[in-house]
Amino acid sequence: MALAVCALPGLTATQGLFGCGHPKSGETLVVSGAAGSVGSIVGQLAKAEGLRVIGVVGSQEKADWIINELGFDGAVNYKTDDLSAKLDELVPNGIDVYFENTGGPIQHYVFDRMNAHGRIVVCGMIADYTAETPRPGPSWGDACYQKAPDHSGLHYA
Repeated sequence: MALAVCALPGLTATQGLFGCGHPKSGETLVVSGAAGSVGSIVGQLAKAEGLRVIGVVGSQEKADWIINELGFDGAVNYKTDDLSAKLDELVPNGIDVYFENTGGPIQHYVFDRMNAHGRIVVCGMIADYTAETPRPGPSWGDACYQKAPDHSGLHYA
């Protein structure tokens, strides 16, 4: 873990979260790929700053790990959970910072719950890298222009 914190994943997490996400104590952050090298660091840094942290993962084992070992406040399993209902349960007051590592369907559910002046950090879209055609629906850029007309809410890490 020390190597990951000092190497590229740690730098990516730190710069993305603090340089682009501008987290504030008391806010809610959702991070996709939460059990991965970048996402797990983002979540721990956000918790240390006093944020409520929800991680998006792909298994119950990963959900248990980020909650019980890393201290996240909750987890969404994108493979088994009803994404809309689970996000309604875990983020009833909306999302202030979204740290995007994976792309895929979760992004649309998250976007619908973004608070005004929320920040979206797009670090990766791995679910879409091998797709032959883009996923249907708005791109992050188009979606953010609708909610943040001054274009201040979308950042690429």
